[in-house]
Amino acid sequence: MDNEEKNTGNMLDRREWGFSRFSIKQRLFAGAVLIGLIFFLGLASAAHSQHEIEASLHAVTSLTLSPQMEAVVAEALTQLSRGAQRLYLIGGAGFLLLLLLTMSGFYILTHPLGRCVKAMQEFANNGDLGCRMPVRGKNEFTELADAFNNFVERMSQIVDLVNASSGTLVTESQRLTNVTSLNRERAGTQSKRVQEVTVAVQAMNETLSRIETLTSDAATKAKMVRDEADRGSRIVENAVGAINEVAAQVDSANRAIGELKAASEHIGNIVVLIGGITDQTNLLALNAAIEAARAGEHGRGFAVVANEVRALSHEVAEQNARIGQQIKELQSATNKGVDIISSAFEKAHNSVDVAAQAGTALIAITEAAEEISGMNAHIADAMAGNRKQTRRVDDNLDRIVALSTETMEIADETSALGNEFKVLAQQLGSLVTQFLGGERQSPVSEVEQRSNKGAVTVSGNGAELF
Repeated sequence: MDNEEKNTGNMLDRREWGFSRFSIKQRLFAGAVLIGLIFFLGLASAAHSQHEIEASLHAVTSLTLSPQMEAVVAEALTQLSRGAQRLYLIGGAGFLLLLLLTMSGFYILTHPLGRCVKAMQEFANNGDLGCRMPVRGKNEFTELADAFNNFVERMSQIVDLVNASSGTLVTESQRLTNVTSLNRERAGTQSKRVQEVTVAVQAMNETLSRIETLTSDAATKAKMVRDEADRGSRIVENAVGAINEVAAQVDSANRAIGELKAASEHIGNIVVLIGGITDQTNLLALNAAIEAARAGEHGRGFAVVANEVRALSHEVAEQNARIGQQIKELQSATNKGVDIISSAFEKAHNSVDVAAQAGTALIAITEAAEEISGMNAHIADAMAGNRKQTRRVDDNLDRIVALSTETMEIADETSALGNEFKVLAQQLGSLVTQFLGGERQSPVSEVEQRSNKGAVTVSGNGAELF
C-alpha cells in the first residue's frame, strides 16, 4: 500500500509539474484554440450534413415527379440554402463573439496577474517594502493583492522593529563596554589605594613592635626601681633598729636628721614627679589606643603619639635614675645619722619618726613603681591587641586586593562580551540594510537620532517605538 500510494503521488506530481510548465497566457490561448476548433468542427459537420441533404434533394429532383413535388423540393432546397447561409452567418458571428470574449477574458485575467507578478518581482529584487498592489473590485485577484499588501505591511513592521532593535543593541553594548571600562578603572584605582593602605598598615605594625619593645624596657626599669625601693626600705628598717641604739651626739644627730628630712622631701618631690609622669603616660597610652583604632582609615598621628610615649618612657628612666641617686644620698645621710646617733641614744626616738617617714616614702615609691609596671603591662596588652587588629586589617586588605583583581578580570570578560554584542548588532544592521537595499537609515544613525530627539519614528508605515 505504501509503495502504491508513493507511486500514485509521484505520478500526480509529474502531471502537475508538466501542467505547471505552461503559463496562464499559454493555457488561455490553448483553451481558445480548442474552443475554436470545436466550433469549426461543428460548423463543418453541419455543412457536411447540409451538402448530403442537398445531394439527396438533387437526386430526388432528377426523378420524374409531379409538378407539386418539384415545387416542394425546390422550396426545400431554397429553405435549405437560406438555412445554410444563416448558419454560416451565425457561425461567423459566434466565432467573432467567441474571439472577442476570449481576448477580453485574456486581458481581464492576465492584466491584474501581470501587476501582481511585477509587484512581487520588485519586492523580491529590490526589497522595496513600500510597494503595494492596487486593490480594485472584489475577486480572487483582489484577495491576492490584499494578502500581498498585508504581508508586505507586516514585513515592513518586522524589519523596522529589527532595525530599531539592532540599533538599540549597538548603543546598549557600547554603554556596557563603557561601564565595564569605568568599573575596571575604578577597580584598578581601588587596588592601588588598598596597596597603599597595606603598606601603611605594615609600617604601623613595625611601629607597634617598636612601642612594645620600649614598653617592655620601661617595665624592666620600673621593676628595677621597685627592687631598689624595697632594698632602701629594708635599709631604713635596719637604720631604725640602729637608731634605737643611738644615745649620744644629739646636735649632730639633729643636723643629720635635718639632712635626712631634706633628702626625704626631695624624694617626695620626685615621687610627685613620677606620679605626674605616670598620669601623662596613662593619657598618652589612651591616645595611642584611640589612634590605633583609627589607624585602619588614615594611620596618621600614631607615630607622634608613639614618639611621645618613647620620650616619656625615657624621662621615666631618667627620673628612676635620679630616684636611685637620691636613695644613695638618703643612704649616705642615714649612715651619717647612724654614726652620729650612736653617740646620742637619748635623741634616737626622734630620729625613728623621721626614718619611719622615709620608709613610708620608699613604700610609696615602691607602689608607684608597681603602678608604672602595671600600666606598662596594660600598654603592652593594648599593643598586642592592636597588632592583632592590624594583622586582621592586613588580611582583609589582602582579600580586598584579590577581590579587586577578580573584579577587573570580570570587567574584562564583560567588556569582551559587550564588544561581541556590538559586532553582532552591527552585522544584524548590515543584513537589514542589505535587505532594505540601502533605502533606510542604518541602526547607528537611528539610535543617534533617538539620543538627540529622545524617540525613534520608524519610516514606511508609521509604526512608532518608544
